[in-house]
Amino acid sequence: MAITDRTRKILWGRSGNLCAFCRRVLIEEKTQQDEESVVGDECHIIGERPTAARGEFGAGREDLDEYDNLILLCKVHHKLVDDQPETYPTEKLRELKSANEQWVRDRLSRQTKGSPPRVVFLPRLVSGRDLASVVGGAHAFAFDHEELETQAETELVAGFLQNLQDWGDLWPSLESGQHVEARFTLTGSLREIEAAGMLVFGARERKKMRMKTNNDVFDWEVATITIVRSTNAGITALGSLATMVEHAMGSGAP
Repeated sequence: MAITDRTRKILWGRSGNLCAFCRRVLIEEKTQQDEESVVGDECHIIGERPTAARGEFGAGREDLDEYDNLILLCKVHHKLVDDQPETYPTEKLRELKSANEQWVRDRLSRQTKGSPPRVVFLPRLVSGRDLASVVGGAHAFAFDHEELETQAETELVAGFLQNLQDWGDLWPSLESGQHVEARFTLTGSLREIEAAGMLVFGARERKKMRMKTNNDVFDWEVATITIVRSTNAGITALGSLATMVEHAMGSGAP
């Protein structure tokens, strides 16, 4: 049995075209040279084969291609949850899926009702050390940026944010010396963004998540990064600290 078109539509629609783990948008816009790129996967929570991740729970089941056993993930987190099935058992993946779908519903509801925007104060990040302190080892990434005007800007910001997420995922496995080199590299990337007339703001937030199945509570580290132009009216000053007042921009995290 294969995944039906109806099941795919439900999965993508309820997931909001977002990775349930990091909420990265899973369809990249087309360019002048190429068509759109799908960077997400329809992943099985219980593997289709006994040797697949969590596949030992699928013996004799005929519903493995149904909506309840599927989760939408970016390719990085698809590989992560399949390489680490003990860290990401079926219950945790279902919790991630449920949390993301609830987040999508909440945002759609707020937009429909015209609720006032949520205001978030984000300090400016001025060095690779600042960036690393926000993204290093985070469980989820909430990235956003202003409307970009050129292809060059798009490539610069896309590459910068992707590098931040990659370093964040890799951070726990790096040695101390590699951390030093990473901070230096991140400082260089930050200077390129600043040279293009944009500033970077961000913060690390710890959230509590409760597992519905066993009621366990665990900490969820979320890295929030926003890139704005230096002329943005949302930039203010609190003492000597430049701060971005963010009005519920498009990103989010579990």
